[in-house]
Amino acid sequence: MKRLLLASMVTVVLCGDAIGAEQKPSFVDVKVETLDSAAARCGIVESSLKSIATLTLKKGGIAIDPSTLLSTASLYVRPRVLLLADRSCVVSMWVKVSVSLNPNKLESALETEQFKPRQDIPLTLCDESILLVGHATSMSQRANDAVENTIKVCLGKLVY
Repeated sequence: MKRLLLASMVTVVLCGDAIGAEQKPSFVDVKVETLDSAAARCGIVESSLKSIATLTLKKGGIAIDPSTLLSTASLYVRPRVLLLADRSCVVSMWVKVSVSLNPNKLESALETEQFKPRQDIPLTLCDESILLVGHATSMSQRANDAVENTIKVCLGKLVY
């Protein structure tokens, strides 16, 4: 009897971990818009922003899996950089978390409407903007920190 109880507990623990791992939320993509030369002169690098975004999602318990069929969620970061004559930088960043909804899944909700979409519908779950102003020497770290904090704000608005 004790062996049966122990075996049952081990099975629950092992299966519970596997089930939890399968149900972990995932994003299909993390995309950072291509940066221009002004961004480079201000120390803002596309790969660094993408790395910070990916790491922040992973720390939040969200996997990045481009092959997933369970999710269409994505994270998009659009930085805009203006370099001033005195080497000051003005950085505007837009962080968006969205999913694509299949119109067939929405058919019952759209039954009374005369118009229906022909393609997937983008649904924004979180949309945050950031404005940073400062000298080029400190802007890289400030931009990375701002993206990380903004993603945390977005995740805080979601239930997962």
